[in-house]
Amino acid sequence: FINGDATMMLVLFDNTTSSDTSMEAITELRKIANEQCFLSGMTGVVTDIKNIAMQELPIYVVIAAVLSLIVLELTSGSFVVPFLFLLSIGLAILYNLGSNIILGETSYITQALTAVLQLGVTMDYSIFLLHRYQEEKKKTDDRDEAMSNAIQATFTSITSSSITTIAGFLALCAMQLTLGKDIGIVMAKGVIFGVLSTIIILPSLLMRFDKYIEKWKHPIILKEPKMLPGFLTKHYKSILVIFLVLFIPMGYAQNHTSVYYDLSANMPQDFASIIGTNKLKDQFHMTTTHFLLVDENLESYKIKDICDQVEQLDG
Repeated sequence: FINGDATMMLVLFDNTTSSDTSMEAITELRKIANEQCFLSGMTGVVTDIKNIAMQELPIYVVIAAVLSLIVLELTSGSFVVPFLFLLSIGLAILYNLGSNIILGETSYITQALTAVLQLGVTMDYSIFLLHRYQEEKKKTDDRDEAMSNAIQATFTSITSSSITTIAGFLALCAMQLTLGKDIGIVMAKGVIFGVLSTIIILPSLLMRFDKYIEKWKHPIILKEPKMLPGFLTKHYKSILVIFLVLFIPMGYAQNHTSVYYDLSANMPQDFASIIGTNKLKDQFHMTTTHFLLVDENLESYKIKDICDQVEQLDG
């Protein structure tokens, strides 16, 4: 397609937009193209999203781990415990990602989200076990008995919590968009591995490093609030009224929050695919390709009538 001194070539792939071969083709085309050539299209956008997701994955996993360490150091009372928590959860994440082999393949979006989601969802299980273990040690001098009681109490509590979480993730499998099934199954497995890690691996770590936990204790910085529970129970009626009143503006705000579906409009403008899209917009006054699918048995005069109607549309 020619417009002035600009030429546009339409490249058709045999496979789907987001298939590996299509994205590999885009990568090869970019190597061949010079600085006067620009590649656009959904395959280019998907390729750029995949590349940046894989590049940034280690960064936000490290950020999540560091932030978790900070919070745990403020609340655990020991310099050693946070590292044991992250080690235990890290193993659970590794087992979950490794077990994905039974699915054959998973989406790069799922792979990018799993580690951080699993860390956030299952961390409280570890905290609960530690607190129960500390409480049980005050009742008995036998560490084995204390941990045994802590495991039993923890398992009973987190089982119901984990089942509801698993059910929530499995509900994503009902989506026609198969990405929902992908994320749902992987994260449901992640919660199961998180529970198993909490009641099997973490107790072993806590008992093995118990003396170091005691040796490297520090004052708890974020302590339990003493005045807040009394205030809440004393003013529960007023609090209920306030939250009921807030429901109205929040409901209004929720119904008027815009939802965007244009991925390219929210991507960095220096991406190759976005540069190509902007060139299409400037040179050919187009940013979107529309395909009209018609029945193969449709009469030719009806197809001509459709084309005539399309030509009258703006753009």
